[in-house]
Amino acid sequence: MAVGMILACLAFAVVAVVEIKINEMAPPQPGPQEIVLQVLNLADDEVKVAVLGDENNALLTESIKSFQKMPHPSKLHLKTESQNFQFHLKYRNLSVYTEHSVEEKKWYTLVIRKDGENISSMMVKDAENITTDGMTAVRFVNTLHKEVNINLGADISLSVGEDYGVSAYKTVQIGEYPEVHCRTEDDDFSLNLGLLDFGAVYLFVITNNTNQGPQVWKTEDIPANKISIAWQLPQYILVSAGEVMFSVTGLEFSYSQAPSSMKSVLQAAWLLTIGVGNVIVLAVAQFSGLVQWAEFILFSCLLLLVFLIFSIMGYYYVPVKSEDIMEPEDKRSPHIQEDMTNLDTNNTKL
Repeated sequence: MAVGMILACLAFAVVAVVEIKINEMAPPQPGPQEIVLQVLNLADDEVKVAVLGDENNALLTESIKSFQKMPHPSKLHLKTESQNFQFHLKYRNLSVYTEHSVEEKKWYTLVIRKDGENISSMMVKDAENITTDGMTAVRFVNTLHKEVNINLGADISLSVGEDYGVSAYKTVQIGEYPEVHCRTEDDDFSLNLGLLDFGAVYLFVITNNTNQGPQVWKTEDIPANKISIAWQLPQYILVSAGEVMFSVTGLEFSYSQAPSSMKSVLQAAWLLTIGVGNVIVLAVAQFSGLVQWAEFILFSCLLLLVFLIFSIMGYYYVPVKSEDIMEPEDKRSPHIQEDMTNLDTNNTKL
C-alpha cells in the first residue's frame, strides 16, 4: 500500500510539472485594472513607443523594427475600469502623440502604420478567448487600398477592408496552405500562408511593397503547442500502478483481518474511502482558490501525509491470524459437528 501511495504522489507531481510547462507557453492574463498590450510596427522604418503615465512610462523601451512586433506583450495598469492612454511614437526625426481608449481585462494590439510621410496608429482589440479545438486560428490585416476577399477552403471565406482593415478570427484545419486564393474588385492572386500549426493563432499582414504583387507577412499571436500529448503517459502509468497496489492490498487486508460477520462491512468501508476522496477533491477545487498546478501539488502532499500515517500504523500493527478471529460457530469441535450431522440424518429417516 505504501509503495502504491508513493507512485500516486509521483503521478500528481508529474501532472503539476506538465501543467506548469503548458502555462509557460500561454499568453499573459490581464487582471482587474490591467490590459495586455502588443505593438506591431507596419511602417517602413523602426519605431520607438513610449507610454505616457506615471506607472507605465518605462514599459516599452526597445525600438521595434519594420514589420516586427514586440518580443513579449506588456501589461499596462489602469486607474479605472476604462482609461485613455497616450503614446509617444518616435519615427526617424518625427515625434507623434496618439491617444487610445482601453478597457480592463482585455488584450490589445497597437498597430503602427505608414501615413504618407508620417505615421499613425490604431488600437485593435484582440479576441479574449480563442478556442481552437485542435485546429488553428487566423486573422488578416489588409494594407492594400482595396478590399480583399480570402478563400481558406472548406467553405471558409472572409473579407478584409481596405487601408489597414482588420478581419475577425477564423478557425481552420492545421496543415500547409501554399496557395490561398484571394480576390479584389479587379485582380485575383494567391498567398502562401505556410504551415498553420496545432493550437496556434496567427496574424497575416497583406502588403504590396514588391514588384511580385501582393505578399503576406506572418506572425504568431499565440505560439503553437509544442508539448507532446505523450507526456500524459507517465502520469497514467504511475497512477494506475499505484491504484492497483494500494486498492487490491487494502481490500485483501480488510477481508483477511475482519471477522466472518464483518468482512463485507469492512470491504464496503474501504471502498467508501473513494467517496471521501472525491469530497476532498471537490472541496479543494471549489474553495481553495489555487491555480491548477498548485492543486496537484496539494494532492501530492496530502497523499504523502497519508503514506506516512499508514507506514507508522503498519509498522506497529500486529496481524491477526484467521483462526484467532473465527466466530463461535466456526470454533465448534469436529465431533460436535459430526453428531449434529448424524442427528439430521436420523431425523430424515424418521
